[in-house]
Amino acid sequence: MLAVILAALAAVLLAVLAGPYTGGRPRLAMVLALVSVLLAGGLYALLGSPEIPGQPLARREADGGFLSGLRRAAARAPDNPTVLYYLGEAELENGHVEKAKTAWRKLLARIPKDDPRRGILEKKIEALKKKRK
Repeated sequence: MLAVILAALAAVLLAVLAGPYTGGRPRLAMVLALVSVLLAGGLYALLGSPEIPGQPLARREADGGFLSGLRRAAARAPDNPTVLYYLGEAELENGHVEKAKTAWRKLLARIPKDDPRRGILEKKIEALKKKRK
């Protein structure tokens, strides 16, 4: 709602400032102002507000964008061990146990057999298996 109010204020300011650039035609300036308010209202209706649960923007930002950012990073750099590890952690934190195991299994495939981190990761995956039973 705040976005619509700010857009309306910006539209009024636009109408005032655009007056000289529209050849002194206040009607054109007001049409531009109205279009900007309608556009802001449409975006608000489409995206919603993070403060109102159940709206698209609130659902997207429920994890602060961290999980979705890690998913995008993993899509761009599927072999990055740091991204895979933290993706697994974030998936687990958000209750996606199978997705966490999948990320960590991909990571295990990239870790050398003699790497000490491998044992830690195997224990995490095993604990998840036991937890699911």
